[in-house]
Amino acid sequence: MTDPRSTTAPATKATANPGAANAAAGRPQPGKYNLRSGNHIVPREGIAGQALAVVIGIMAFLACLAAGALAIVNDTSSRWQSDISREVTIQIRPSDEAGMEDAIREAGRLVLKFDGIARVTALDDAATARLLEPWLGSGLDLSELPVPRLLTVTVKDGANPDFAEIRRALVDKVPGASLDDHRAWVDRLTRMA
Repeated sequence: MTDPRSTTAPATKATANPGAANAAAGRPQPGKYNLRSGNHIVPREGIAGQALAVVIGIMAFLACLAAGALAIVNDTSSRWQSDISREVTIQIRPSDEAGMEDAIREAGRLVLKFDGIARVTALDDAATARLLEPWLGSGLDLSELPVPRLLTVTVKDGANPDFAEIRRALVDKVPGASLDDHRAWVDRLTRMA
């Protein structure tokens, strides 16, 4: 006869494969992810679960608004950068060497000789007075003040004129002339965007 204590019971399917027993009992299997667990961090029922869903919805809405605002700012910045880079400004300060009108005509003729320049437009006294009005007030008589005159230079689309050469030619030929290619503004817009 055999000793009942020394014999082992034959292995059943449940003891041989504990995962199968857990699965049969509806319990999660060890070592596997259970996506249907009833243990939620925040219960679905109740005020906490509903509040969390509302907060997630609000955050998603705000993220969409931020992405839309970023796209609008980026597009506007690109347009501003394009507009600024298509125009340069020539300032002619009053000088004893030449009359203002002669200096304006000479600067316009000189700049139009360079490749990539579409047109040169001089701001008249009325436009200059409008520019100065916020600082000096209305009804300003420019003949009493040594006010510089401005010329706007429009660059052809796709052209890249040599502004350094234009600047040198203006300084050599037109007394009191300076050229502003708005590079500081373009760089600032690029950094902001």
